[in-house]
Amino acid sequence: MIRFSASTLLAETSQYGLLVFHLSSDDHYLTIQRRADLKPSRFGNIRFECDGQTWSGYDVIQRLDASPERLLVSLDPKRASKFEGRCEYHIDLKIDPADKPAALRFLLRIFTGTELLNPQA
Repeated sequence: MIRFSASTLLAETSQYGLLVFHLSSDDHYLTIQRRADLKPSRFGNIRFECDGQTWSGYDVIQRLDASPERLLVSLDPKRASKFEGRCEYHIDLKIDPADKPAALRFLLRIFTGTELLNPQA
């Protein structure tokens, strides 16, 4: 399991037409991306990366539980075989409380049309 407290958040639509959700701390980062038009790219639909391109892939997220306090991300072990067992992520959200509602809304947008996101109050 990878566990960290994120103090920095970036949630934006990039100049390349990607929805980018990025959390980081001094030691770790996690990025979730999807095309803004919500169509799959030639590689897949939703891209996940944590701490380097070695641990990145498309359509590897099995479930994401999101609350204002934390994110719990579970990857599909079969689809994420190159992750070397790094299939569980626990991220405490230590970002500005005023930014948390917008961050959760942005995640809802990224996961539109999927059943992967489980938002919690």
